[in-house]
Amino acid sequence: MSREKVNSADVALIRFWVPVEVRYSDLDAQGHVNNATFFTYFEQGRVAFFAELRARHSEHSEHTAISEEGSTSAQSALPGADAPDLPFVVASASCAYRRPIAGLAPVMVGVRCSRITHATIEMEYAVCATPGGLLYATGTTSTVSIDPATGRPRALPAWARLALERMS
Repeated sequence: MSREKVNSADVALIRFWVPVEVRYSDLDAQGHVNNATFFTYFEQGRVAFFAELRARHSEHSEHTAISEEGSTSAQSALPGADAPDLPFVVASASCAYRRPIAGLAPVMVGVRCSRITHATIEMEYAVCATPGGLLYATGTTSTVSIDPATGRPRALPAWARLALERMS
């Protein structure tokens, strides 16, 4: 994979945006957001993205619950309908800095799932002044679903795969 591909996010494809506060402690001696802080912004976006993923899954599960008559519904097609935790580790992360953030105005972090494999979720991020607006940085992460007991990779749960496909 080329360096340009790894460090670029297609901002136009991002549909999920979350506001992130720029804190005074984020600034370096030059009054710009420290470069390492962008990974924290990506993390805040990723946490909000997965919270939305679970919420959408739960909402979908409620709409497809078993009827009072006992007939089955789409819920049976969504294993793990209670949306259990999705333990994962970040296997790699990259950031391409476009321009400094110089000030305490909130920023918007855009997140999208760009690729899903057996156990891996690849995500793209954009940090902008407004959704799709002035671009400060783009980034990527590769997260791997793990078994919490062993720490070994495991297949993504079916509910997560379906929910990710719906959000993409």
